[in-house]
Amino acid sequence: TTSKDFDSQSYSQYISEGGSLSLQDFRRNNINLLVKEIYQTVKNERSDAWFGVSPSGNNERNYNELYADVALWCGSDGYVDYICPQIYFGFEHSTHSFDKICNEFSRLVTSNSVKLFIGITLEKAALGTDGKEDAYAGKGKSEWIENKDVVARSLTYCQTLTNCSGVAIFSYQHFYDPVTNTENEKTKEERRNLIPVLKNKVGSF
Repeated sequence: TTSKDFDSQSYSQYISEGGSLSLQDFRRNNINLLVKEIYQTVKNERSDAWFGVSPSGNNERNYNELYADVALWCGSDGYVDYICPQIYFGFEHSTHSFDKICNEFSRLVTSNSVKLFIGITLEKAALGTDGKEDAYAGKGKSEWIENKDVVARSLTYCQTLTNCSGVAIFSYQHFYDPVTNTENEKTKEERRNLIPVLKNKVGSF
């Protein structure tokens, strides 16, 4: 929430003790401390374990609404081993096209200790099969209805990013039902186009 009531008591105490950060920076600092402490705890338990965060694909929302300073985590040691942004957009999205947001996150990852994995969705492919538009995509609202290779093209694009180490596809239920293990018919055509790209290892991963 962005409501001032959420942490008013903590913020008032912080100010009374001499703190000078704005409420927004106070919240971002608390999140940064939390992420850093989780990272350190993981490393203290198992130095070979990886810790990462999967933020929204909208960095303006990350910073101003979720108070997540993703740029700091991606450009500094000691916060995350990897970042996996949820880039659940098509290429025709009016404001957050898949390629544009991939490039944005690719530029953010400047620390040699942080790996970039791109989060891709099959959920919108399933919704597209049902004829449901991507409500916030503007001119690209029908992309997932009219095309059955969006995920395949997304993976192909990720393979061109010089610092992308791989992808994570959301989610298993759009491949197989987690209870019955039956194939998800709504994403069948999209997955059929995806398989050849998965088998064709090119680029950085």
